[in-house]
Amino acid sequence: MFDPTGTKLATDAIDTIKHIVGEEYAGLINDSDNDGYIDEFSVSSDALAQNEGLSLINDLVASENTYGYYEDDFIETLGGVRGVDSNIIPLNQNGVESLNNNFDWRIPGKTADILPPAGFQSMVVVDTANWSWSDKSGDPVESYKLAFHELYEAKMTVEKKMQYAPEPGSGPRCGSHRLSGEAEGRWHAQRALGGPQAINIYRAVRK
Repeated sequence: MFDPTGTKLATDAIDTIKHIVGEEYAGLINDSDNDGYIDEFSVSSDALAQNEGLSLINDLVASENTYGYYEDDFIETLGGVRGVDSNIIPLNQNGVESLNNNFDWRIPGKTADILPPAGFQSMVVVDTANWSWSDKSGDPVESYKLAFHELYEAKMTVEKKMQYAPEPGSGPRCGSHRLSGEAEGRWHAQRALGGPQAINIYRAVRK
């Protein structure tokens, strides 16, 4: 499961990935050889330009870097397996963890427990079984929207070497979180998705 052999997106949540690309393109999302990685697929540039979700997954699958997306209550790290939200990262107590090898001014001196496993440049885990998310109005945020947001952040962090947010005093630069929110807005509009966006999550609650 955690033995990357190529440049594919590793996941145990194919249905979530299909939700991200949308019903029209869900048939492209497969793991035909059951190796735990999404198969590469071909799609027109016009389709990619009109669907941020499709473009995102295409970029991850075609990248020279290896990404993982899982839905569970544990996470595989360079230091071994541990629980999601196990107080290793004080910033993360919301059922979501996103690990990468890049410098982050918010988390100086990353240890093995907060780095992705060997061979991965990014590892995202969303604990959909034990957590729920909502905006300030209490409207639920669907987990596939959270997956889009976290995977887009991961792409910008790994491919563009961006941090989650600019370091204080570094000027008016954008971080991966803000750019992910902007992409999410375009995706919502393209797909006419109802309900709140993941960037607007205000409350995370254990079920």
